[in-house]
Amino acid sequence: MARLLFASGAGIDATGRTIDACSVDGSELIGVMPVSATTTEAIFRTDNGYAPNTTRVVFTHDDTHAVESGASGHRVREIAEVLTKAASAGPHSVVVDVLDFDNNVKTPGLNFVTGISIEAMSGYFWNT
Repeated sequence: MARLLFASGAGIDATGRTIDACSVDGSELIGVMPVSATTTEAIFRTDNGYAPNTTRVVFTHDDTHAVESGASGHRVREIAEVLTKAASAGPHSVVVDVLDFDNNVKTPGLNFVTGISIEAMSGYFWNT
């Protein structure tokens, strides 16, 4: 599987609990879940051999269902499809720049994403 690259657009300064950029193995996608009508999260397993870790990428996006039908909705399906296709990109040693807000790069199909945050988690606790 391809490695997936994400960058939040905050520059690479390595401060705080959030991560400015990361590369994750596409085969380690655990799931994509709605958080709210305008946020969706993708969880990747990033085990380091010592402890089970995960990386959480939170996508901020529009709420098109609210505009179209008056009901609140989300973009889980579109995000899951793009991540799956990007992870399956060949050759499998490739790095796919999925969302890079530092360099204004978006994979086709994610034009509705307005921002991301990247968080490292260790078990149930945040890395410090």
